[in-house]
Amino acid sequence: MEVGCLGKEGNHNVDWYLIAETGGLLSAVGSYAWVIGSVALTLGFVIFVHELGHFLAAKACGVKCEKFYVGFDVPMSLGPLKLPAALCRFQWGETEYGIGSLPLGGYVKMLGQDDNPSGQARENERIRVPKGDADTPASGPSAATDGSAPDAGDSPTESQAPGDSDADAADQPFELDPRSYPAKPVWQRMIIISAGVVMNLIFAVVFAALAYTMGVRYVPCIIGETIANSPAWREGMRSEDQVLQIDRRWQPDEHLRFRRDLMPQVLLNGGQTPMELLVRPAGSSQADWMRIQPENRLQSAQQAFRADPLDEGDRVRASIREQALNQMPPMASLGITSIKTTQLSPVGAAETFRLDDPAFDQLQSGDEIVAIDGVPLARDARMGKIFATPLEAVLAARMTQPVTLTVQRTTTDLGSSAQSVPEEFEVVLPPSPMIELGMTMQVGPIAGVRPGTPAARAGLETGDRLMAIADQPVGDPLTLPQRLLEYVDQEIEIQVQRGGQSQTIRLSPELPQTPGDSLFYGAMLPIESLGIALPLANTVAEVRPDGPADRAGVRPGDEILTFRMELDDQDRLEEIKKLFPGYDATVYLDRALPAWQYVHSMFLQRAVPGTEIHLSLLRDSLEPISVTMMAERSDQWYNASRGLLLTGLSDIRSAGTWNEAWRLGFRETWESVTQVIRVLRGLLIGQVSWQNLGGPITIATVAGYEAAEGFSQLLIFLTLLSANLAVLNFLPIPALDGGHMVFLIAEGIRGKPVDERLQMLLTIMGVAFLLGLILILSIKDIGTLLQLFG
Repeated sequence: MEVGCLGKEGNHNVDWYLIAETGGLLSAVGSYAWVIGSVALTLGFVIFVHELGHFLAAKACGVKCEKFYVGFDVPMSLGPLKLPAALCRFQWGETEYGIGSLPLGGYVKMLGQDDNPSGQARENERIRVPKGDADTPASGPSAATDGSAPDAGDSPTESQAPGDSDADAADQPFELDPRSYPAKPVWQRMIIISAGVVMNLIFAVVFAALAYTMGVRYVPCIIGETIANSPAWREGMRSEDQVLQIDRRWQPDEHLRFRRDLMPQVLLNGGQTPMELLVRPAGSSQADWMRIQPENRLQSAQQAFRADPLDEGDRVRASIREQALNQMPPMASLGITSIKTTQLSPVGAAETFRLDDPAFDQLQSGDEIVAIDGVPLARDARMGKIFATPLEAVLAARMTQPVTLTVQRTTTDLGSSAQSVPEEFEVVLPPSPMIELGMTMQVGPIAGVRPGTPAARAGLETGDRLMAIADQPVGDPLTLPQRLLEYVDQEIEIQVQRGGQSQTIRLSPELPQTPGDSLFYGAMLPIESLGIALPLANTVAEVRPDGPADRAGVRPGDEILTFRMELDDQDRLEEIKKLFPGYDATVYLDRALPAWQYVHSMFLQRAVPGTEIHLSLLRDSLEPISVTMMAERSDQWYNASRGLLLTGLSDIRSAGTWNEAWRLGFRETWESVTQVIRVLRGLLIGQVSWQNLGGPITIATVAGYEAAEGFSQLLIFLTLLSANLAVLNFLPIPALDGGHMVFLIAEGIRGKPVDERLQMLLTIMGVAFLLGLILILSIKDIGTLLQLFG
């Protein structure tokens, strides 16, 4: 969820703009001028629409509107330099229109209404006119240009100013200016206050309908990878399975969206209750219901910490534990990714820092791999794309051998009426050597057994500890996927220790289907050929003689506290960080969270030649030891992944008729509204972490990313923004529209306004809360951006 809101000038009504958004990691805003311009114009238009609602309703009720601003015209200065309060302004009729220099919202200034306690008393005096002189109100001669005032019997135009007691009112020879906001009956003021929200909801539908007429790109709910020992992995969900429905209350939908439908529902679930998903297995026409309990990894880490308390005075581990906890994503997860295609990514054909080979020089962004080792890859009939699943299966099964890719590239033939002409060529990719430090980490007992795998059929259980495989020691578990390839479809014996007793299990390994890269903190090591997940501890079990770790002084039993990579070649580092911003980040490792598999896959296997590995260790004392080494490329062990960057699957949904466009627009708006309500509820009851919030910088960043994706994507984002603005502005917080509505409801019930001093106090508290929230979120935004791109 991302939240952003506005500041406040002392002479106007304030609207606060916030947005609830799920989601996972942020993308950088492009530097193109058209992206920046579209972000500014569209966000400004959403603010304009909201304020236009207030303005039109006020005019319809005969209220004088003195100002209409997008942005705040707040006097600002930078030291001796005084900045203009407004970028532009002009007077038209009785209203001043303008664009304020502070681009955090907008406001409509109505006669007699001011959220600034110091200014409200002045407004009260302005709207008091001599009794019987209603034809010459304080609003001045221009009042005659804006229609008639309501009947005296329908409005509080007796000699009572807002905040005066009934006794004082009897002695006042004044009445309220009939064109002032307080002079209007409660029901009209309610219309004025709620009109901004209503206008945002209307335009949310319009934005979405227009987007669907142009076509909206989305990520289908087709599963790519299931993370080892995740909820989806344990329930047997596999690549190319498609989720068609979430919860039995709705209907199956072939266009269910991974990012905008499934991910928000998982996030809002918070890992509290099981979810029911209608899943169609790969290659099947029938769908079945699956009951999956999402996992909140942050809560799981906290439980692990409680189960392994630290000794008093262990300040080093306590500090590491705190930092490790900050690395955990504060959200629920099913442990799945969306499926990829065989088309090379537009951000780069390959992770060239992972494997420096001339073969990659032949590849370009947009190339499509259509065959491997001469065997064509099937194209999905519905999506028109080749899924990456069969490609990844071959790469995993032949990790020790070169593979020949048949690549299709589409070029434009300018001599044939600019037609697109596909051409095919072959590229031979060599094996990708494993990058190693010459040390083996301790492996724990089996953390999970996947249904329908050799391990499950043979009777391996969670908690079994591997002792030997095919009469050979377990050795380095990171090399198990490669070593098991020679036993595929052969029965072997596996010795395990179960409950203190040794047992022998017979099974036949299968060909692995995925590379097994675990790019999530705390992820387990998948042994795909067996169907088990193993935890790799952060403690060294063995050190290879004369290896990097041995030369650096690492010993068996050393506990690794931190891992960091450093590259002196700054030009190369900057190029690498365009693809992998966290290349030189520090990873904190707690003994209760086996995270070495994450370090191995996410960082170590991306180390380029010349990269220094910095480790912080604990040995016999409580003082950490720092060691530095250079990683080596193995001449014996290989990675299944060859460093190809593949594009995720996406599709476009277009409305065939305007009726369908409006239906989809209403659906999009309704889902956005209900989503923010559920997010707010989740925040209150603890299902959604406050760490998922972001501020104005986040909103601008996401808007810029959506603008770069296309105008229809930006319209969908504006639908979300408008719908969330409507809901959040109607929260019963003083200074928000919802707070004004609460005061009006109380006035309608009591027959007189809420005490002015109480309103002022509550408004000050509301503004202080919102400003504090914005400050905290803005600081968090800056910290997030510095961490990702610094």
